[in-house]
Amino acid sequence: MLAIICIYKIQSLTNPDRFYIGSTINFKERKRLHVKHLKANKHHSILLQRHANKYGIDDLKFEILEELSDKKLLIEKEQFFIDSTIPYFNICKTASNCLGVKLSEETKRKMSLSKTGKPRSIETKLKISEAHKGKKLKPETIEKMRNSLTGKKHSNETKEKMKLAAKNNPKVISQETREKLSRAAKNRVYSPELKLKLSEAAKNRKRTKRGPYKKKDTDKLKTA
Repeated sequence: MLAIICIYKIQSLTNPDRFYIGSTINFKERKRLHVKHLKANKHHSILLQRHANKYGIDDLKFEILEELSDKKLLIEKEQFFIDSTIPYFNICKTASNCLGVKLSEETKRKMSLSKTGKPRSIETKLKISEAHKGKKLKPETIEKMRNSLTGKKHSNETKEKMKLAAKNNPKVISQETREKLSRAAKNRVYSPELKLKLSEAAKNRKRTKRGPYKKKDTDKLKTA
């Protein structure tokens, strides 16, 4: 049997409005992998995984939406179906590269233009937030993120937005988080250069708070 190149859908029988859109160069094999990962509780879509855990894999129906003769059209076609149907189980709303299929520069440009200026809906934001709950970043990932921010400065506009966001959404730090922060601070090792900077910053804060001494104030101190 020849492998079927297609755009497919995984739909819930209990909740038909909830489904997943994907693309593949071999539908039978892709379906087998979806089922395998769901059974192992390792599916990349946490929403689909939780649904399968609750209702069972038998609640999911696999269906071919469109067969294609050229695998180069897969990503573009998948993106079309994602944009037009807004699938609930798709965490990422951008069609991803799959099984060796490479995007052409023209396809990348079209996908980029289609997303430009398009704000995420509240529903999409909630899905992304839900998908990331409980996930822990690898140490190397944290290091990469830290390095990417080194030397970067926020613009005044960005600073104002951050201040406004903090003011409108005050964060309440739990006791557990406070203890973690305290332990992290105690174990932190500062370099001599950083210690000097912190010392200078503290001195500047004291001067700003007290204000500079005037000559009259100095004379009073001498005669006191």
